[in-house]
Amino acid sequence: VYAEAARFRGISLYRMGQASQAAGYLQESLARYERLGEAQSCARLQMELGLAYRATGNTAAARRAYELALAEWRREDNLHSQANVLNSLGVLHHAQGEFEAAIRSLEDGLDAARRGGLAWQQALLLASLGDVYLDLDAFASAGQAYERAAGIASQVSYQFLSNYIGLARARLARLRGQPGEARRRLDEARASIQANLSNYESG
Repeated sequence: VYAEAARFRGISLYRMGQASQAAGYLQESLARYERLGEAQSCARLQMELGLAYRATGNTAAARRAYELALAEWRREDNLHSQANVLNSLGVLHHAQGEFEAAIRSLEDGLDAARRGGLAWQQALLLASLGDVYLDLDAFASAGQAYERAAGIASQVSYQFLSNYIGLARARLARLRGQPGEARRRLDEARASIQANLSNYESG
């Protein structure tokens, strides 16, 4: 119970923007779960620690935490968690300019999501792939990835991701020299966000 309480406190602090304090509580929770021998809980904590480490700029620790979580979930054949951590790992590689590693991680995650029938995670991974291709100026590949992601997100009513993809496609149109298309995408995204009444998305 104490281990889980420390975990929830860490998650709460992370979501409040206090990543350094969050990492301390998550490390404490991890240590307790390790003593209890609960491998699944340890893997979950490694994933959450990865997020906190990345938020503090400690990318090496974040990568190590993600890789430890991934190793356990591969051992357990947990496709849902594999897809989740591979997306985070791919985004981390992308942020570090490691484009080939990012694409490998995201494609591996997409494979896990497909095998697990995890539609919303497929959409998320495709959107992340689109972001990588966009930064590589591979505009056609980016457009295809966003289109596939948008189709799935719409089917599963993943509104936040649909809005994100709309904004990403606006950026793609701008980079392609299509200001009219960019404006149309922005107007669509604005209308969707305003209709959703989400303070976070409106911000």
